[in-house]
Amino acid sequence: MRVDINAGSTQGSHVGFSNAGYWGIDVKNHTYKASFYVKGQYSGIFTIGLKSATNGQVLASTKIAANMTTGKWTRFTADITPTTVAVDVNNVFTLTFDPKGLKGGSLWFNLISLFPPTFKNV
Repeated sequence: MRVDINAGSTQGSHVGFSNAGYWGIDVKNHTYKASFYVKGQYSGIFTIGLKSATNGQVLASTKIAANMTTGKWTRFTADITPTTVAVDVNNVFTLTFDPKGLKGGSLWFNLISLFPPTFKNV
């Protein structure tokens, strides 16, 4: 997925996207493993999170530092632990970033995943 930023967009808040998962995301009280690849030139912070689409409550959030100068694919991973259990499965995974750290106007995202604990945590 390509995220394009217009020159005027660099004056303001974070930009990004969200994903509702496959039939929703059941947010429980355990640690999730997130990973994603990004290509482009960016120096800043990615913020990933879990948010209720029902009431807008942020259920979990973590920041990931990035300093990508080559324009090659870079893999990022993080653990994300909710501070509360969601009331339903109507939740989204969010990924945002500050456009001020972007050079070239676009970032490419690929292989975005979020997994709850799996068998033997692998």
